[in-house]
Amino acid sequence: MINELRFSLSPELSDIGNLFRMVETFGEANNLPEPKVYVVNLMLDELVTNMVMHGSSSSDNLTADIRLQLGDDGITLTLEDDGQPFDPTVAEAPDVDAALEDRQIGKLGLHFVKSLADRVSYRLENGRNQLTVGVATESTD
Repeated sequence: MINELRFSLSPELSDIGNLFRMVETFGEANNLPEPKVYVVNLMLDELVTNMVMHGSSSSDNLTADIRLQLGDDGITLTLEDDGQPFDPTVAEAPDVDAALEDRQIGKLGLHFVKSLADRVSYRLENGRNQLTVGVATESTD
């Protein structure tokens, strides 16, 4: 059993594939339900892509640290980066009921992450964004 996984990456989307494989290995080692591992990877895809695409300018040397922990309350995913401060917990939600031609481009990914997560929190500490997302491992249906 592996209770924690840590991964650091630079602003390269090419690292995402390695991260996905590590999460899958983490899930297998902990006998996590495959749908939960899939959800964690979907969230990571969205959050890391947003961080790389929007968190830095081309002159920044963005670094990100990702931590995945397994506890009694489920999986906790923490992303910490030194990009531009951004609190996704207060970002305006998209109007998903509007007609397609009337919808604003963007924001659906964060909405998707928030709807899949059981808990989401953000803080800015020592100039670094710290986003924590929790996913229960037990089904609540």
